[in-house]
This record gives sequence, structure tokens and C-alpha cells, in this order.
Amino acid sequence: MAVSLTKGQHAPLAQGLNQILVTLGWQERKDSNEKFDLDASCFLLGENGKVRSSRDFVYYKQKDSWGDAIVYGGDVKRGGADCETFKIDLSQIPADVAKLVFVVTIYKGRQKYQNFGMLESAFINIVDVVVDDAIAQFYLTADASKEIAVIFGELYRKNGAWRFRALGEGFNSNDPNCRHELQALARHYGAL
Repeated sequence: MAVSLTKGQHAPLAQGLNQILVTLGWQERKDSNEKFDLDASCFLLGENGKVRSSRDFVYYKQKDSWGDAIVYGGDVKRGGADCETFKIDLSQIPADVAKLVFVVTIYKGRQKYQNFGMLESAFINIVDVVVDDAIAQFYLTADASKEIAVIFGELYRKNGAWRFRALGEGFNSNDPNCRHELQALARHYGAL
């Protein structure tokens, strides 16, 4: 049974758990005629909060990192929700990676005047692949409703063990050199 988290809460992962699936999902509101294009991404960060190289940025154009440590699964439908997934082998994550940050951006959200408030039930789930059961889940709250880029959560190491933190934090960039929020996030984390 999954632990349902609120913003800022943490959940430990069981010692020895290595094979997980991170699922990020959302539903378009039934009363909306808008078409959305959302993209999930993962950044592998060192202690300094930056990627170590461009291989530490996993998204639709770079679908894996460090072999099979993280593999982007693309778009899937689950229970009526649009989802994007990352299959992760925690035992293969390099030792100098302190955290994995999961973000979702609305492609051309600024130009189309779209935001997360126009979606329903945006969530992140952490699933134990071996037993096919959710460990932790977090649903975005209304305070993310005006955002076009959201940091949903992070897996991080503490005392040698992995933990998940529910974040739900908006990311806004006024960088005139960035055409969209994913580019701005990549620049923020040092991937560009």
C-alpha cells in the first residue's frame, strides 16, 4: 500500500530495494478543449545541485543514463491518465549522484497560456517493480496551478539509503536565452 504524501514530506525506500518505476501523470480536465504536450525529465545531481555531465539529463531526446541506471519509458496511458515513466536501477546510480530530480514541463505553455491549473490529478508515484506495488505517491496541490514547469519530487541519498521527497515546486525562468521551460531547467541544473 502506497504512502500518500503531502508537499514536503519524505518516505524512505526499503533497504535493498533497487528496481523502481517512477510514474508522473496527469489528466486533461473534461471541460477543456485544450490539447497539452507535457514532458517529464530527470536530472541526476551531485552534491553541488548540478549535473556532472550531459549524460545526467534524461528526457525524450536522451532516453537513458549510464547504461540501464535510468531508462525513460515515454508516454503511456494508465487508469485514464497520461503518464511518463522512468525505470530506475538504484544500484547502478553512480556513487557521486546525490539526488534524482523529476520535473514536468508544459511544452510551449507560456505561448499557449497553459498551466497546471488546467489539468487534473497531476501526480508522481514510486513503484517497487519486483512486487508491482506503489511505495509512495504525491498529488500536486493548488499552489502549483499557475505553473508551466513543476519539480514534482526527488529521490535522494541519506546515510547511504534512498528516500523520496514530495516537492510540487514551480520553476519559473525569465532567461531571454531560453525558448521554453525545459531548456531553462536544463540550464539551471548545468546540463546546457
